[in-house]
Amino acid sequence: RALAAAPVLASEANRAAEDRAGGQGGLFADDVASVRAPLPRAKAWNGQTKLDEEFRAIGFYLSGHPLDDVLDTIDRDRVTLTHEIAEKAEDGKPLELVGIVRDRSERPARRGGKFAFVTLSDPTGEIELMIFPETLEQCRDLLVKGAAVSITCNVRRNGEEIRMNGEVVRPIESTRLAKQSAGLLVRLGAGADASDLAGIAKALERQPGTPRGSLRVEVPLGDGRVVELKLPGTFPADLRAQQALKSASGVDRVSAA
Repeated sequence: RALAAAPVLASEANRAAEDRAGGQGGLFADDVASVRAPLPRAKAWNGQTKLDEEFRAIGFYLSGHPLDDVLDTIDRDRVTLTHEIAEKAEDGKPLELVGIVRDRSERPARRGGKFAFVTLSDPTGEIELMIFPETLEQCRDLLVKGAAVSITCNVRRNGEEIRMNGEVVRPIESTRLAKQSAGLLVRLGAGADASDLAGIAKALERQPGTPRGSLRVEVPLGDGRVVELKLPGTFPADLRAQQALKSASGVDRVSAA
């Protein structure tokens, strides 16, 4: 709400400064209460929006990482995180990475077209990958800053030197990386409006697909207690459903139940 009100507050501050500079403070300024402009109403940010705004403002994530909760849901036997690359990398053995595209720099290739260096960020660190022209032509639209992707990489290792070339790029929500779970757990922030979440949950319930499971919601109360609600029916429990639920206003986290 503070960010939504920033233009109004800035305008009021400028007006007050102009009044003071023009000597228009008013003869009865001490007796008349200040008239304040109404502040706009705004929905609570979800966890993803908060991280997006941090990234936009300072160029990195401050309070967490967009994939913190995704790590609870994906099959960790299939996915390699940045801090595991040195241990797992073998020459000629592909690795599957997940992360947020932090940067993409394209350069002309000798044989025509362009190749790219892509910086991929996950909760454990960052890695720079090379994307050859043929692959870049197919996935350029996916490799945009802030996009969550899964990249299958070809590994070339010579001693401690490790080179990784991205060969297959997919949106993370469309990959088959989810492990089997009993369902999903949604954690709401304090003062969250659950109406957005209810609409998304209703739409998900009607969608076909597997795996499916329960959907539970943790609601914080004003006195510090937390109430857990279990919604009737079954819901998709894959990464696509997790991302959809996380987009609801006021949602802090979505994890495997």
